[in-house]
Amino acid sequence: MRSRVSVGALLLLVTLGLLGALQYRWLREVADAQRTRMRSDAALRALGIAQDFDREITRAFLSLPLDAATADSRDASAYAARFEEFERASRQRGLIKDVYLVEPKKQAAGEWEALRFSREERRLVPVVWPAALEPLRQRLLHESGPGPSVVADAPALIIPVAPPITALARPQIELGALTPSSLHQVLIRHGQLQAPGRCTVVLLDKEVLAGKLLPEIVSARLAGGGDEYDASVVDTKSGAALYGVAAPGDGDARVELLRLRLEELDTAILRSFVPDVLRKNIGDRVSVRVVESVGSPAPAQPARWRLLLRHKQGSVDQAVRRTLLRNLAVGFGVLLLLGGSVALTSASARKERLLAARQLEFVASVSHELRTPLAVIRSAGENLADGVVSEPAQVRRYGGLVRDEGVRLTEMVEQVLSFAGAHAQAGERKPLDLAAVVEKAIASESRAGVRFEREIAPDLPPVLGDAPALERAVANLLSNARKYGGPERRIQVTLRPIAGGRVAITVKDDGPGIEPDERERLFQPFFRGRRAREAQAPGSGLGLAIVRRIAEAHGGRVTAESEPGQGAAFTLELPRAPALPAAAGSDVQAHPAG
Repeated sequence: MRSRVSVGALLLLVTLGLLGALQYRWLREVADAQRTRMRSDAALRALGIAQDFDREITRAFLSLPLDAATADSRDASAYAARFEEFERASRQRGLIKDVYLVEPKKQAAGEWEALRFSREERRLVPVVWPAALEPLRQRLLHESGPGPSVVADAPALIIPVAPPITALARPQIELGALTPSSLHQVLIRHGQLQAPGRCTVVLLDKEVLAGKLLPEIVSARLAGGGDEYDASVVDTKSGAALYGVAAPGDGDARVELLRLRLEELDTAILRSFVPDVLRKNIGDRVSVRVVESVGSPAPAQPARWRLLLRHKQGSVDQAVRRTLLRNLAVGFGVLLLLGGSVALTSASARKERLLAARQLEFVASVSHELRTPLAVIRSAGENLADGVVSEPAQVRRYGGLVRDEGVRLTEMVEQVLSFAGAHAQAGERKPLDLAAVVEKAIASESRAGVRFEREIAPDLPPVLGDAPALERAVANLLSNARKYGGPERRIQVTLRPIAGGRVAITVKDDGPGIEPDERERLFQPFFRGRRAREAQAPGSGLGLAIVRRIAEAHGGRVTAESEPGQGAAFTLELPRAPALPAAAGSDVQAHPAG
């Protein structure tokens, strides 16, 4: 039975180990999948933010270019209506700070002049070159006219002014459908964007971009599960944070902002970009529609703004690592709990087997101990009842025999009841004269040939305890010394105060002592030493266990010391009674030996 339980426990532990390995592998795979999902989610959200942001920039690029007629006449009435329509449709009013027409001066080569779109006058008004357009000067010195682009320093949009579309060849338009890129290529190829250097400059409001538009777009894109990310926008040239808090590293997802994304426009925006004159020039036989990119895509616009998405725990890797560690801790904690339960169950089963074996030994020992005095009492009673014994001296001897065996039976029953809890717990505790309690226990354990040597310290303080329970504990120590004390049958009893406000009773014998490997088990119920079993000494293995229970019930303890061949010493430590007033000194109970 024992081997089957051990093998079952071992197999269960091996199974738990395999489950732990499988669980670790599965959690790693889950963590890898979670990392991939979170990175993809961050990349998609970052791309969505960039698309929404750049779409507003691109809408301004497509909606607010000055045409050649307006640039020539300076009359911006039609342009003002278009500008107001753009603002009504924009996500943030005030996105456009100013609009300028920049063109070469007619009087001096290499010089440029600026005309500002006045919303109040609905005209293009000449102004001194604005400080906001200073970043354009270097480009204008080296280029006859800047192409479509974004100037991040301003920030501003540069849109070349197109002349009236009259030279566009209809058959060439019919060769294919238009895309945002191919439309620009067609216009440039037919000279429609090659005006002599004139361009529209749409000056954007940086505070509105970074302080209003970006927060609105970020909040919308990070809603619904994206609140675990922090967004920031940095200037790649200066490293300054334009939005959010700049942090070291590239984040979990990054994408460039402030770019013209003509390739991402939908059909409605493309149709609004194509002038009515182009539609009239093409005619009804050619449709303008958006298709996938035809030919080489337009080169990507350079960008200085960079959007970074970073997980709030530092990074996606750190968040996944923490989740993995937490899951591993929980999973292995459960497995350890199961393993501990298996170990505890196995240990409990082992203890139960040992306890059952000791109980069997106890029953056998008690049965043997009870059988002997009962047999003597029965035999003596039969002799008395049958008249075999009639002389007074013999009757007294038989009566004494019956009395002694009855006392022995009573002691054995008391031991069993004490261990069962009937008398082991301390009752009402009162200040006691411990010397008197010891003397009464010695008197109960006195036998022919046993010599007791007493050493009692003077002015021994009283202890707080239950007199019958303490008397039984001392008697059990004396009985143990009497049974295993050796041939000299000398027992030394010492009473003395010790440190910690306690009083100690030490019972020492001259027996063979206690085996080192048995000292830890002396006070366990039903335990009997090897020498006691070999010598078939009478006893049930409950005496010392009862002593420990009584000591602990009084707030004390019992210890054993032994040297091979030099006997054994058992010390019972008990707490002193609290100090009493002088008038109450007579309340200390004394128990004379009687």
